[in-house]
Amino acid sequence: MDKMDNDIYNDKGNLVQISHSKKIQIIDKVKFLEETLREEIYKLVIEDTIKYTEKSDGIIVNLNNLSEKCIVNIYNYIKYNEDSKLLLEKIEHNEENNE
Repeated sequence: MDKMDNDIYNDKGNLVQISHSKKIQIIDKVKFLEETLREEIYKLVIEDTIKYTEKSDGIIVNLNNLSEKCIVNIYNYIKYNEDSKLLLEKIEHNEENNE
């Protein structure tokens, strides 16, 4: 569990209320994701049936309109992809060292 996990979940793994600043941190991570990953997060936002503004370079969402569930889903999606990327890099590194 990393620092961000501790801000989302308590010691027992239960979700805690997410502060506005933590929501901003999570959403800011979206900016640095690959386009295909951002598109998946877009789908999560759409599923949440909130109001958003669509622009040519993306969507604008009022964080106050995002449900806690949607924020957690976005966080979990980002975390899963980060963990998967690290695991893949570790596997590739091990394979290079074994050659």
